[in-house]
Amino acid sequence: MAWLVTHMWVALVATGFFAVLLGWSARGIRLIGAVRKARVERDVAQTELGQAREEIEKLYAAQRRTPATASHAPDPRVAQLTAQLEKAMTELNALKSAPKIVLPPSAVAAKAATAQAAASEEPTVAWRNRHLEARVKHLETQLAEQAAALETAKAAPVEVT
Repeated sequence: MAWLVTHMWVALVATGFFAVLLGWSARGIRLIGAVRKARVERDVAQTELGQAREEIEKLYAAQRRTPATASHAPDPRVAQLTAQLEKAMTELNALKSAPKIVLPPSAVAAKAATAQAAASEEPTVAWRNRHLEARVKHLETQLAEQAAALETAKAAPVEVT
């Protein structure tokens, strides 16, 4: 009887050992595909990382080569508006700094008569000054908006896709 029990235990241990060996082998066979897939994904990620690094380095190199003012070149309208603004400002300052002449009363009356005659032909200097001041304010507002847009474009972070 002892002999039979001993043989049963030996057969049970041998069967267990072969079952563990077979299970371990099957697990290894299934893992081979997962390992291959993981290696491919790792290689793809490394390639993408290398390409992203190269692209970022190119962008930084291009940014270092160009000065900050040249990287965001203003459009030609800004230059045109600036020139118009400067022209209007110099004309306004010339009109404001024109010497004031004190005229005798008879000359004032003569000048008033000529001014009334000229008023029907062309706009007065006061209207022209108001128009130029309004134009200067308008151009300054446009220039400030363009400068603000330029600053926000400079401050925006560079996104790499």
